Amino acid sequence: MMGDDADQNHDEVFILEGVICADNVNRIESECRAFSIGNMDSEERRRQVECALNSVMPWNDEHFFRINLPHSHPFDSNNSADYRHIIADNMGATTRVCIGTSTFWCIPSLLKIHCKYFERHIRRVYRFREGADLTAVGFRAAYDWMRLQESLGNDIGPGQVVAMLHTAMQLEMRALQTDCYRFLCGAHFREEIAFEVYLKALKYPELEALRKVMLQRIGVHFLAVVGGIHFRQMPFEDVMTLMYQDSLGVNSEVEVFSALICWLAYRPQEIPKLMPQLMECVRFTLMPLPVLRKLWDTSYLSSSPSDPEGTLLGAFHYNFDIQYRISFAITIASLRLLQPIRREFLKSLKDVADEAPREWMYDETCSYHLPYPKGPYTHVMDSQAICSYVSQRAREFQTWPRRSTTNDLQTMEEVPAELECREDEDPNESFLIELQALFLKLNLFLPHEGDPQPPELEVIPLEDQAFLSETYVQEADGQTRGILKELDQNVMPQLRL
Repeated sequence: MMGDDADQNHDEVFILEGVICADNVNRIESECRAFSIGNMDSEERRRQVECALNSVMPWNDEHFFRINLPHSHPFDSNNSADYRHIIADNMGATTRVCIGTSTFWCIPSLLKIHCKYFERHIRRVYRFREGADLTAVGFRAAYDWMRLQESLGNDIGPGQVVAMLHTAMQLEMRALQTDCYRFLCGAHFREEIAFEVYLKALKYPELEALRKVMLQRIGVHFLAVVGGIHFRQMPFEDVMTLMYQDSLGVNSEVEVFSALICWLAYRPQEIPKLMPQLMECVRFTLMPLPVLRKLWDTSYLSSSPSDPEGTLLGAFHYNFDIQYRISFAITIASLRLLQPIRREFLKSLKDVADEAPREWMYDETCSYHLPYPKGPYTHVMDSQAICSYVSQRAREFQTWPRRSTTNDLQTMEEVPAELECREDEDPNESFLIELQALFLKLNLFLPHEGDPQPPELEVIPLEDQAFLSETYVQEADGQTRGILKELDQNVMPQLRL
């Protein structure tokens, strides 16, 4: 249950000095002393004091500070004008809600109408723990919604709407929950904004469903996420949710594979346990054939405990499911070479399921991106190129129109028919060095110039294919007849005896 019920005092007498506790006063004074008065005019001094107040009480502002006051008794309204005045000026606020060191004076009837929690627990004073129960920012936003009944607008930031939704869930405000989810489903909350909402929701276990929805909306911001500091710290379940999405904005499935290797390399002790599950997210049939051949060779390399990369190699070496999927992908890639026409290729697959492509995206500034990626995939890349590009995307991400023909970065179908970065990045060079070290693990799995090259597949003309097929049938028929004759003459007589 929220709050400290054992410490609730229903008959507590309000003392004015309790509105702003001594700790907050000391912190505000400390903030103000940091400002140099000098020849500062009154407006500048006022602005500096407001900044100090906001740093201590981010939920407060000048208007709310004026109306967040106690009243001795409730106010009655005889007409709509009186009611609007009571609501606007918070008249009749006799209930005290304490969240951490923050104090709110509220109209009790509003709390009971909109919140099932306050309807069940009737008190003069409520105490909640900051963060664990409620947040002051979230409750301020929720109480404004109770008073004003205004629809949510785009001026509300990701942190505020997440805190408001968490408050609505904790206090059982069904109508506000509906408004928040409707607002979060709008077009504004996608790509980098969706990831900001996801990060804000991470600290609230109750918002797991919201996190999953936001991960489904990251889209073309995916590579910027991979290059940022937060990706390495994402929980395993959230990484799985993200990697399963068709809407990931990449130019090659190798970029998805690289992101997973980078995430795994950050937690080497968990590689044997987590790699098999993470590899289920990788669509190997969408990879270039040289990369698949390198992965196939890697899957048969033995690893030793003394090898620092041994855990990565071992996870590949001992997993037969991964080996089978790589082998199957090589078969599919070879069929793509033999059947360059997509319609004929799909016919040759018969009942074999073809993995759906991602939302292919093209950036002409990237050294390995292809304008129209399609099977058979021919990307040529290494770990340094991928690391350089994702770190660049993390630093310089901006809003790109989707499927625009005039922009450097576009999304497109697999077969064509004829912001400033908002993520909190680590400015230190050490982060980039660490990111490069993680991506170096990819060298185990990507082809190099010195690797032995397999012989090229010989493309047989259609007329020769028909002749070879007829010859194969004749030879197989002759061999079958010979086997049956041998059985009749030598094996069957002995069985009759």
